Amino acid sequence: MFDNYLIEVSGKPAGIIARDTNGYRFHASESAFNDLDGQIFADPQTAERAARKLLAKRRPSSARDGHRTVEEDGFLPA
Repeated sequence: MFDNYLIEVSGKPAGIIARDTNGYRFHASESAFNDLDGQIFADPQTAERAARKLLAKRRPSSARDGHRTVEEDGFLPA
């Protein structure tokens, strides 16, 4: 198992996780994921699910309904 992983959401980097004594610590690379910055996750899959969930909560309802938004890359400004 690796010590560092890149977490991507919608094909864009959300952050990296680095092995910590208690699990994997998230380091946000996009401001949309700052809420996860510093959090520790049990494994890379859990960190990726959290990033996807956070992004889904930040999207306007029209984006969740399949309509295109001004931000086509899936990231919304913080």
